[in-house]
Amino acid sequence: ITEEMSLIFYTHYVVGVLSIIFNVMLIIVIAKRTPKSFKNYSVLIMEQCVFQLLSALANIFSMQRLIPIPGMTIFASLGPCTLVSASFCYY
Repeated sequence: ITEEMSLIFYTHYVVGVLSIIFNVMLIIVIAKRTPKSFKNYSVLIMEQCVFQLLSALANIFSMQRLIPIPGMTIFASLGPCTLVSASFCYY
């Protein structure tokens, strides 16, 4: 892996881990600190947090790389999902 790709990998994983940490912190704050007057809105915010958390987990598990070639496009999967199988990353 080239130095540029290593920087992309590290950035990808750092952003993913930070996203997971911040979403978990926000879920805890919503669950414990929301005033009763905002309970209706907290449900919507909680839903968005859960979906973003799941998205961040999937993003860390499988990093998709798009390689454009004239006449076609290649999707290459990188990350821990490749340890399961080659086709597992595309589900």
